[in-house]
Amino acid sequence: MTTRTLTAADGALTLHTGVDGRAARFGHNLTITLPNWTATIDVADAMPTSLSLEIAPSELQITSGSGGLTPVTDLDRATIKRTATKSLDTKTHPQANFTSSDIEPTDSGYRIAGHARIKGTEHPVKLTVEAKTVTDGIALEGSVFVNQSDFGVKPYSA
Repeated sequence: MTTRTLTAADGALTLHTGVDGRAARFGHNLTITLPNWTATIDVADAMPTSLSLEIAPSELQITSGSGGLTPVTDLDRATIKRTATKSLDTKTHPQANFTSSDIEPTDSGYRIAGHARIKGTEHPVKLTVEAKTVTDGIALEGSVFVNQSDFGVKPYSA
């Protein structure tokens, strides 16, 4: 078995948010970068057998925002970050994490089941990861839908 550690130097961890409800046209769909993360992957016989991910949510960066009545300004970015870190209670819970419980190969990558811990609350999640061959190896791109309220985080409401 081989263990590989990946960090932000190896790729990007990005969060995409959406808006809904009666006032959705006023809100922004945000792209948030999480620059401080570490993933540990165990591999046996060219197959990943476990994955763990540690994230420092207090260091989130608002990369872009679309929608809304006005563009996202630098002041908006600072306000959004302050609100998000307060909602996530990053002083009490400085780390969010994911630990796999099952990794299953698919035609284009992997389906990874496990538990995420955000704001001290653990909840099951399933990631879908696509593997793509690139010039210098393999690129992985994954996605997971996370409902904030599952983790005790109150969705933002203006």
